[in-house]
Amino acid sequence: MANNKSLSYLVAWLVIMFLVAPSTASMEETVKLRVGVPKKEGFPEFVNVILDEDEHKYNVTGYCMDVFNAVLTILPFKVSLQIEAYDVNESTGTYDALVQQIPQKYDVMVGDITILAKRSKFVDFTLPYTESGVQMVVAARQGREQSMWTFVKPFS
Repeated sequence: MANNKSLSYLVAWLVIMFLVAPSTASMEETVKLRVGVPKKEGFPEFVNVILDEDEHKYNVTGYCMDVFNAVLTILPFKVSLQIEAYDVNESTGTYDALVQQIPQKYDVMVGDITILAKRSKFVDFTLPYTESGVQMVVAARQGREQSMWTFVKPFS
């Protein structure tokens, strides 16, 4: 598991370096990053967004943010984050709409964003660094023919 985690950091580090690294003449300057984070109900273990009303900012926790923050600590330049939450639900917005907001509104996104072909037309993704393990389980119908080739039946 340590190799997987190291690979996650390396991949994310390389993406950030190529996208936002300042020129060598200005390595002392702080790079400002506009970070979009999906805000929704669901899997707070991956990304959990809470508005701190006293400080008027979002506190983001979860595995995705932990990986992102770990990458930021090893960058050879300083980074200032402007974190903005994006409501993901049926009435306000979708993940597809979220990824289309790069680079106009956000520089990077941190969260549980599934890599899809249609989304890759708008953004570049890191390599996957986690597997959610979410599966679908359905009841088997009685009297239905079962074989090891059942999974190809929809294509016949």
